[in-house]
Amino acid sequence: MIPEDKMVKGTLQIPKQKPATLPKKDALWALQKAAEWDLMLKSGKVKNKAEIAFLEGITRARVTQILKINKLPKNIQDNIFKGNNNLSTRQLISLTQNSQ
Repeated sequence: MIPEDKMVKGTLQIPKQKPATLPKKDALWALQKAAEWDLMLKSGKVKNKAEIAFLEGITRARVTQILKINKLPKNIQDNIFKGNNNLSTRQLISLTQNSQ
């Protein structure tokens, strides 16, 4: 049973909370997510990018941007996996826009 003080005209009153701050994402995180999401899409675990966005709590546009990282040249991806970079996710996404 919901306490009376939490009810507002028959609905539950949800207290406002400060949004959680997410840790800064680096290029390795983005590359790993791109590979993971691509596999989820190909295997049918998720239907589309919108479902990934919902699960991750981000926009569909951001999912699309991160998935484009899979199209970067293999040598760039290898350098990221080896830790030979200090790129942010934003910088990595800008590389995908420049390589088209």
